[in-house]
Order: sequence, then structure tokens, then C-alpha cells
Amino acid sequence: MSFFALKYRWNVGDPWKMRIVLCSREFPGLNPSGGIGVYTEAMARELVRSGHQVVVITEAKKVEEPAPKKRHQKREPLPRSVQHPDGFRIELIQSMNGFSTDPHGYSYQLYKKLRRLKREWNYDLVEFPEYQGEGYFAIKAKRLLGAFRDVTLVVHSHMSLEFCDQLNEEHRSLYRQAIFNIERYALKYADVATVPCEDLGDQYQNLVRRAYARKWHPIPQFRSSHEARAVQDGVMTLLYVGRMEHRKGVDLLVQSAVRLLDEGHRFRLRLIGGDTYQQGLSYRTKLLKLIPARHMHAFEFMGPVDRNQLTREYQSATACVFPSRFENWPNVCLEAMSYGRAVIASKFGGMREMLADGAGWLVDPFNPEELDAALRRALKEPEQVRQVGERAMARVQEYQRQGTFDYRTLLEDPAPPREALRIWPKVSIVVPCYNSPATIDRTVKSLLGLNYPEFEIILVDDGSTDGAFVSKLDQWGQKDSRIRVYHKTNSGLPGARNYGALKADGAYLAFCDADDLLQARTVAAAVEALESHPDLAFVSPILRYFGDIRGVWGPQDLYLPTILAENQVHAGLVIRRSVFEDLKGYDESFVFGWEDWDFAIRLAKAGYLGEVLPVEGYIYRVHNSSMVRTTTYERRVMMYKQLWRKHEELLGVSGAFVLDRELNLPGRGYDGMPHHLWLRERILRLAPVRFVVFVARFVPRPIKSPIRRLAKQLILHAARD
Repeated sequence: MSFFALKYRWNVGDPWKMRIVLCSREFPGLNPSGGIGVYTEAMARELVRSGHQVVVITEAKKVEEPAPKKRHQKREPLPRSVQHPDGFRIELIQSMNGFSTDPHGYSYQLYKKLRRLKREWNYDLVEFPEYQGEGYFAIKAKRLLGAFRDVTLVVHSHMSLEFCDQLNEEHRSLYRQAIFNIERYALKYADVATVPCEDLGDQYQNLVRRAYARKWHPIPQFRSSHEARAVQDGVMTLLYVGRMEHRKGVDLLVQSAVRLLDEGHRFRLRLIGGDTYQQGLSYRTKLLKLIPARHMHAFEFMGPVDRNQLTREYQSATACVFPSRFENWPNVCLEAMSYGRAVIASKFGGMREMLADGAGWLVDPFNPEELDAALRRALKEPEQVRQVGERAMARVQEYQRQGTFDYRTLLEDPAPPREALRIWPKVSIVVPCYNSPATIDRTVKSLLGLNYPEFEIILVDDGSTDGAFVSKLDQWGQKDSRIRVYHKTNSGLPGARNYGALKADGAYLAFCDADDLLQARTVAAAVEALESHPDLAFVSPILRYFGDIRGVWGPQDLYLPTILAENQVHAGLVIRRSVFEDLKGYDESFVFGWEDWDFAIRLAKAGYLGEVLPVEGYIYRVHNSSMVRTTTYERRVMMYKQLWRKHEELLGVSGAFVLDRELNLPGRGYDGMPHHLWLRERILRLAPVRFVVFVARFVPRPIKSPIRRLAKQLILHAARD
């Protein structure tokens, strides 16, 4: 028995019905769709038939924008929803730019859509796929802010991108690691996590240890038929349906087929499905390299095919083979079974349950002898193939009679309303100021407009040279008792923030620059999250740009393995003052910027936790003269070096190589450059090496040899460093 809970509950006609939202970025006919989209459509159809009300939210990728009929006519807006012929509504959204990854942006847009939908339609349950963390922001909002209090948020497992990458033996990247993080977060903090098969639940205990409820997939509508197999030219056909992908075990199937052809068996292997890329290389090309020229005629790579042709291929196949390294609950296996075809499948994953009790042949795909023996049986024992196919069809019919999964078994009791804080902890908002007369009034007014009862504003004049501006600050201090003004000699932005923190009285610190704004509920939401989660040291609201640029920037939850490669927070965080003092504030040597990045690294190294606050709370002004926009490339390189050298124990030479590839600095990136060329480029920029190369131009040839030896010693020494 596995660690997770097992539940099989089915709708038995209870008149009480639910309102359910199914979320899936994939949906057949509207966007590029795979197994998750097929599952979502089938589940929505079954739920509607059972009397439930269903809304599906998916991505509007392939919904074409209607062309204007006349030249100057405005284009009509894209449709926001469509009605499915099976009786459920489909809401369409698009990913939001400005986040570290596209799945982050899609998850945030989905969260905003769910908030709007909740005001219009009081739903009971929302289901997300764990793949690419679609439910990340909605689940975070419930955890940190108490949103969706009376809604059960379910994450249903199909196979996460992280698990797929492990099976595909893909190299980790900064981009994909950020996606892995939100997948794990959604699995960990969802109200309920479900899996369709026992093996996947066992595997997920290695990713996120928690209880996983069992929820079987609905059976899609297949045009089943048990027609006689046509053997063309006396040659039997083995059929594989699925992507050309490493985790699917296609390479193991091709190698097994080559061995059987060498034994003298006559058959053709047809492979239906699109190509994928492993570590940047075509997997189909890799498969072709496994096939000797003498056997190439026996393999047909057909690519993706339409539904009618796929039906014909199922009907003409002798057997279907799915030798995955691990598989969840594949529809292609169910489809082959519904056509009465004998199936040879991997024993690792959901097909072990699909093909139980003799409904197919289960093999260990990593055992060549076992896979070869199953293929021989399919080619040499037609009567047994027929019997297995009949049992497979009966098994599918048995699944179909089991009815629709009863979602009421997943409902959780509504969370009690969070008690209002009896004592409002004081928040000190530090505003470093330097010659900002045009913006300071709007900034202070935004802070005074916060809907939080207990705060103070600390205006730190960092040696401003504009006398009128200094007088304006003093006037603000006289107008409101919540505002305190301090004057000091200029020390830069981090120094001004530290000075203000020293003068603060609050239990929490918040920071706002003199040309930025805070949204009214930012501080209240941040304190609510921190008070309800003592394990968090800080929260970082989503940043919204205004001024010369409009848009958002979404920070990430603090994650040490990637923080040195990419800044995941910004200066507008709300932090416990005790934590800020423990780290002795910002490093004042970062006078040109990135003191907030260095501070985040030190927080992570000290073991503190911090999360994104799902509120667009920090309003960041962007203008052409801002520090970030006017920093030269050379200065940015200097800032990178300062940051990396300070945290050298996290880096090393190999780490520097990886970071250079990942960051791909504009104009000077090393993305795709081999390591020896990157190292040569790096070393040739060293001053001693440049001097040796210069001197060598003016010396006779016999003297160049010792100079070259000296240069090699310098290069080796630099490489070791």
C-alpha cells in the first residue's frame, strides 16, 4: 500500500449538483492540445451529463482575430468565451507578459480570471493540472490572503514538466527550474492533490510528500470497432502512437524491432506522432541513427495524422506497443484497447492498471529480452493476440460503465474567516529621497492613502542639494504626525534605506523610493500574509510599471539555487524588522544598484523564506533617466563581478560559465559558445595576458617560445582561479 490515500467514489444520482471550473491551458480545437486537453474535454462532458454546471478556462491561442471588412474599420476584439456543443462554457484568456516565465504569466492571468468569475458565478471547486503550475497564483492567494475561502482548489496530476524532464534526461535550465518551482508549490499547497494511478502517486512522494487522492480519468469518446486486421503483402504491422520522445521509450522499441528483424521476422513498425527535441537535437533523427540501412524499409515515421487515418491504422495493426519509461494514464492505450487491439505496454505507470487481469502484455522496457519476447508473441501467436484484444475491449467497456467520478468526495469544508488582527503591528515605510521635487508629493500621498491603520513614514533626505526640495520634505513632516523627516550626508540609496531602518519603530519595514507609489492595500495584504505565516521573513508584491513604460514585473519566491543567476525580488518588499537587522541591512558598497539582489542572496543563504505577494502593490515609475535604463554595459559587467565575487562560494569557475550562458548579456552573451572558447575569451581579457600578447609582437621568433610558455602558465593560473 502506498503512502497516499485511495478514493474511488462515483456519482450515484444525488440531486445535489456542483459548480465546477476546469482549468487547462490545452483544449482540443482551440490551441495545441495533448492528453491534458483531451482529459479536460472528456471530464467536462461527463460532468455536464451528470447534471453539474461546468466552466472550462483555457488559452486563446488559435482563436483567430477577425479581419476588418473595410480598410479603416477597427478590428473586433477577440472572443472572451465560447459555448461548447456539449453544454459547457469555455472562457478564453491569454498569458500576461512581464513574468520570469510564460507559465508564471499564464498562472497570474488565470488567477485574475478566477477572481472575476467568482463575482459572477459562485463556483464550488476549481481543478488545475499540475503541469507548468497553472494553479500557482490562485493557490498562493488562498494561502497568503485567504482568497477563495469557500472554494476547494484541486491539483490533478498528469505528469509535471519536472518529472518529464527527469525521464527525458534533459539538462536543467534557469527558465525550466522556475517552472519546476511553481509546479511543486501548487502540489504542496493545494487543498487536494489527485492522481489517476497509484504509481504516479508513489513517484510524486519524491517531489512533494503529501496525501494524494485517487481520481480516475473519464474514458474519451472513441469510435470503437473490432474489424478484422488487414495484413498487407503478408506483413504484419506493429503500431506506436505518441510523440517521438525519450520518456516514451521509442528508442527501446526501435532497438527491439531491429533485433527481431535480424532474427528473420517480417513485419513493419509504424510510428505515429510529432518529433520532439532532446537537449536541442531532433529525437526522430536520433531514432533514425539506430536503424541499419538494411532494415530501413521496415520502419515508417508517419508524423502526426488526422483522426480518420489514425482510426484506419488502429484497425489494421496487429498489436500496439507503448514501451514508456514511465507513463501516467495515456489515452492512446485506452484507444487501442477500445479497437480490440492487443497492447504491449510498460509496467511502469498507469498502463499497469489499465492492462491488469490479462487485458494486455506488460513488460519491463529496460529488459531487452522481455520486450523482444512480447513482440515475438504478437507476431507468432495470432490466436492469443485475438484473445488479448477481446479482453482489452471488455476492459474499456468496464471502465465506461463505472460512471463519472464524484467530485463531492473532494470537497473540503470552507476555511473559517481569518480573525481580524486585534493588535495592528506597526509598519515603518522608509522613503530615501534625493532631489525629487516633481514626484515626492504624489509618493507621500499614496502612502498616506494606505488602508492600514498603524504605520509611519520615514523620509530620509540623502544629502539633497535642492533647497526647495529639502523645505518641502520638512513641510510634510509638519503636516502629519505619521511622517518623520531626517537629513543626512549623501551615501547612496542603500545607505539611505539603512539609515531609515535604524530610525524605524515598526515591527515590519517597507521601502518605497521617492518617485514610486504603493497601492492602497499593499501593506495590509503583506502584514496579513506575514502574520498568518510566521515562517516567512518577507513578501514581495508584484511590481507595476508606470511612466515611460507600462506593464508588470513578477518577482519569484526566494530560491537559493537560482538566485545568483537572476534577481527574484525587488526593493519594494515588506520584511520583518528583526530579519533586516539580523542581516545588518543593505550592503552600502553597491552604490550603482543591485543592493536589493545582494540582499535577497544573503536572505537565501541565511535560510530565510520569502514569497511573492499576488497583489500588484508596488507602482514603479520608469523614466528615461532612471538608473536602470542609463547603466552602461561596462558598468553592468562591473556590478555582476561585484555580486559574484562577494558570493564566490556559491559560484566557482564552472558556475560562472553556466551563469554566462543563462544570463546571455546583451551584445556580449556567450550563449551556445563551447567551454574552451568561452574560457579563452575570458582569459584573453586579463591585463597580464593582453600585455604578453602585445610584447610578443615585437620580439624575434626564437624568443617567442619562452613568452608563450609564460602565457600558458598565466592562462592555467587564471583558469584555476
